[in-house]
Amino acid sequence: MRYKILNKLITAFLLLSCIFNCNVKKVEAASFPESYQERLSELSKKHPNWEFEAVYVKMDFFECLKEQMGKRSVIRNSSDFLKNKNEGFYLPYKNRYLTWDHNGWVAANSFAVQYFLDPRNFLDEDNIFMFEKNTYDSELHNKSEIEKILKDTFMSNKTVTYKDQSGKEIVTDKTYADIILEAGEKSNASPYYLASRIRNEVCLPDGSGSNSTTGTYKNYKGYYNFYNIKAYDSEDPVSKGLEYAKTETQGEFLGPWDSPEKSIIGGALWISNSYISKGQDTVYFQRFNTSPYTCYPVHTHQYYTAILGATSTVSSISKAYKQVGIFDSPKKFIIPVYDNMPENSSREKCTIVNQLGEINYQGTDVYDGPGLEHNKINVLFREKPVEVLKYCQTDSTDFAKFIESPYWAEIKFLQNDIVTKGYIQADLVDLCSKVEIKSGSYLNIDNYFKNDGNTFFESSNFNIIKIDESGNILAGNPGEAAVYAYINGRLQVINFLVS
Repeated sequence: MRYKILNKLITAFLLLSCIFNCNVKKVEAASFPESYQERLSELSKKHPNWEFEAVYVKMDFFECLKEQMGKRSVIRNSSDFLKNKNEGFYLPYKNRYLTWDHNGWVAANSFAVQYFLDPRNFLDEDNIFMFEKNTYDSELHNKSEIEKILKDTFMSNKTVTYKDQSGKEIVTDKTYADIILEAGEKSNASPYYLASRIRNEVCLPDGSGSNSTTGTYKNYKGYYNFYNIKAYDSEDPVSKGLEYAKTETQGEFLGPWDSPEKSIIGGALWISNSYISKGQDTVYFQRFNTSPYTCYPVHTHQYYTAILGATSTVSSISKAYKQVGIFDSPKKFIIPVYDNMPENSSREKCTIVNQLGEINYQGTDVYDGPGLEHNKINVLFREKPVEVLKYCQTDSTDFAKFIESPYWAEIKFLQNDIVTKGYIQADLVDLCSKVEIKSGSYLNIDNYFKNDGNTFFESSNFNIIKIDESGNILAGNPGEAAVYAYINGRLQVINFLVS
């Protein structure tokens, strides 16, 4: 009898444990807002070894957005729809954006910054690595996986040999993987992240090492910089990085970096000391320092200012993981959640237009879908009349192509007496309709469409049309100007004729 009672108690205990564990899993799944969950569930199904953790940063999303504007978020080689056209950033009469340096970087506009600030836009297989936790884990990290990352490079299964300042070759008994694992242990940085970053920074397409790794470059013989730390954009960034390796890496960073080992371990200490151990332990938090654990004032101490910098880094990491076969291995992702976020991410928006337009560029390619990866189906010429059916965002997941062409117009036109539909880049067509107003007039953008969300406004020429963040319009000098409204990521365009 006692055994039966005991068995029943054990059975009840196991049942309660099962229920409790199921509830724990539900709580973990529900820790993300609903707008995150669908994509994270898809990733969990495909990659059961991956773990996702929500980090609530306790800051208003749109207040963070304001802080990230200006020199903190720059862009180049991009569509005008992503460049800041406001006063202080753009000269409308010259159609020229003000640049920050000789390489042509300009300020990104509110929509562009919102897009890259919103974590939900990166919850896919390639870009999720923006949130990978970059601290060392002795149970997770090992030498064999590091070797997979280094595969087909000059470091693959190789003991380290190098040249000192006299040109003498030094032979060691450590492999590059040994040193990278040691670097992870000493710096508390993920050796997978370190190996991927080294591969991204100093490996040429054929797998050989760049001039930062040879120890023979110009006046920097015997010096090494495996992470290209301080190798800023310039006519000779390698020299910039090696100058740092030679003169400014003393003390805690094992400088000068006169061997690959010192460079790899000392560079890892620099990276960890600067970011990972300071609460910025993901690529995302290194781009946008909104981490609740940061040792620095929020919105400062950001490794990237280029709007595409973080996505370029994680693209290389993702490719490396796939190439070397550790894509599905256990990983932990720390994903931020802000207060007052837009209802949805910015990727799923289109705006119905149904207006007549004219092609403004000679030889405009027409595609069968909204993105540069689609097939070209036609070519249209300047002043060709078309009907603009809607604006939509590109369906490309390649962010380099996104910034080149974020918005597309679906159009309908006659070709050899046949009605044809297709997509063209949105800035290559002008809407024919214009709102006529008198100089000095005041009005509000709500007169023309429903402002149903968080909206950003820009004028193509603020000398003709001024518009503030609330949508209040002042007509200035006579002429034509367009107002671009980004409503929860949807593009709307209104053309004004001021007389």
